[in-house]
Amino acid sequence: MWALFYPLLRNGVVDCAGNDYYAIASQVVLDFNTHLYAVNDGNFDDKICVGYNRIERRDIKDSHNVLRLSTLALLKSFPSIEEVVLGWNNSIQDESVLKYHNKHIKAGIAELINGTSRYFVIPSKSILKELPGRHINPDAYNIAVCYERSIGNDYNGIYTKSHELRMNSFGLPFLLYRALMIDGLSIQKFPTEVNGMVIFYNISKIVIKELNRILCNSIVYE
Repeated sequence: MWALFYPLLRNGVVDCAGNDYYAIASQVVLDFNTHLYAVNDGNFDDKICVGYNRIERRDIKDSHNVLRLSTLALLKSFPSIEEVVLGWNNSIQDESVLKYHNKHIKAGIAELINGTSRYFVIPSKSILKELPGRHINPDAYNIAVCYERSIGNDYNGIYTKSHELRMNSFGLPFLLYRALMIDGLSIQKFPTEVNGMVIFYNISKIVIKELNRILCNSIVYE
């Protein structure tokens, strides 16, 4: 079920309504001057993307919320993943009884062997934070995964010479996904997924610079 649901959440067709409830997102029209996409208008073209439909300018209704977006403008409003993690509540949990997801660096996401609570730990800096539940922040675990990669000197994505951005699908925050897909939509290209990597198109170097601010320099160049 989650495999079917998560792509809808990533694409903005479904959104979090709070307290671990989800609902169909509001109808919007994405205006790229040369073309428009209606999202959740009741029609969609399954050759494009579920929930999305190409429309003509004459089809815009008074009820439509028309948006003109860019990836860079959206990313500028994002805090860094480090700021997000350090803003989580401190925990008094005994670090010695925690099991780390990454056994090699013994830092990052950890949990009790027989418990359900998750933590983010950097022992060298005496940082021990409790991950918010999905009902509080649906992206918390994804953010933790990305930050764990960055402190472990692993990459979250690769930027290619052809202006494609290849991001690890696992742990990719859905709000980041939505922002990164916008510049691709401006040239009518939706993200694709190949071998566990999501490919975003038409990504500029200035966007990568902003993305590296957010992801603590974990995007590498091809």
